[in-house]
Amino acid sequence: MILLLLTGCASLLTVKIDGSATTLVEKGTLVEVLVGDLGFEELVRMDLTDEGELANQGVEPGDLVSVELIEFELEALSGSPDLAFIDRLGVTIEAPELPEVEIASQDEFPAGEALVEMELTGAELVDYAVSQALTLRTEVEAERPDQDTEVEARYVFRVQATLRGARNAAKDR
Repeated sequence: MILLLLTGCASLLTVKIDGSATTLVEKGTLVEVLVGDLGFEELVRMDLTDEGELANQGVEPGDLVSVELIEFELEALSGSPDLAFIDRLGVTIEAPELPEVEIASQDEFPAGEALVEMELTGAELVDYAVSQALTLRTEVEAERPDQDTEVEARYVFRVQATLRGARNAAKDR
């Protein structure tokens, strides 16, 4: 879902781009640990500049002023009643010729809490958004749950762009 906002004073177009991805965390034995990527395949390759609302407004990569992750949360949808099997989760962003940067993390997954909001770094992501290939990756340290558990990740990016692209698109009509 995409929410479109116009901010009059600054002549900026603000678009919120949200999405979600799910993964199945398989149950394990008492000594089995889970280290590495949690496996949200839908997050692996994203192209924020190709999102429908931005494209419909005539926004091109050079029009982007700011891109920021403003929400990232995890929820246990089935299986384990909570995410307490996770010790730490970090979300990083990477792109060709840019450093890998952590953009969200969480070290506390309380028992009984199926929904956990990640702490965000507020990193500016324009350079990643306009790169050839933006990749989000989840790094997890956890013990495998007692039962197969479906986990959903939900995210929201706030994208600000100049209205130049929208004006140019209007002129071409």
